[in-house]
Amino acid sequence: KRQAQLSRGFCDGGGRHAPQVRWLWDEEAVLLANASLCALKAGDAGGALENARCAAQRRPAYAKAHARKAAALEALGETGEAVESWRTARKAATAAGDAAAAKAYGAAVLRARKLADARAAKRVQDRRAKLAKAANKPPKPP
Repeated sequence: KRQAQLSRGFCDGGGRHAPQVRWLWDEEAVLLANASLCALKAGDAGGALENARCAAQRRPAYAKAHARKAAALEALGETGEAVESWRTARKAATAAGDAAAAKAYGAAVLRARKLADARAAKRVQDRRAKLAKAANKPPKPP
């Protein structure tokens, strides 16, 4: 449908798009964000991430798109990127005047940071255990 709109000349020559096309992209972003949630609930974190990235690209000020991207990244174990996506979602919600969503996304930032820190500590502990095993020494407690 979007291609049909574009082929009928709703784009101006400067690369900017007429309101009809922007509206279609906004609607497409909402649909992609919802598809991301469905994919995540179905256990397809990769598909959820792809849909969420497309949604955030189509409508950068859409907080839910960034939140869905963060949730998918968390599911994939990419906690560092997830923290940044949660922050972007919080900023977008704040800019949109949605205080409740901004508060929820702020809490998600803290949760994701704690998760990232815990995973980093676990990697350090595993690395120490591996090195100690290689040297035939008991591992040091953390």
